[in-house]
Amino acid sequence: MQVHTSYHKEHNAITLTLSNPGSQSAQVSLKDVYSGRIVSVQLQAGHRDESTFELNPTFGWYDFVITAESDSTFLYQISGHVESGEESRTDPAIGSR
Repeated sequence: MQVHTSYHKEHNAITLTLSNPGSQSAQVSLKDVYSGRIVSVQLQAGHRDESTFELNPTFGWYDFVITAESDSTFLYQISGHVESGEESRTDPAIGSR
């Protein structure tokens, strides 16, 4: 499984592209830690899927955990902040974890 990110600072959003370079399909879960929302994707071998998340509710902060049902050792976490050049706010989850 491969994960690629694209930032959209003008829209305060992030796109996660999940790619399956393997020879078998994979059931992948992408969890938005801030909202608790889980996106499940069945990725066929050689295919990819894109999910875009608006970051206005978290002031540009993001935290995602990606797992694959077929591989219990696969865990990918990406977190951070989209820098827009504008004044920013502190991570709304700081101190809550």
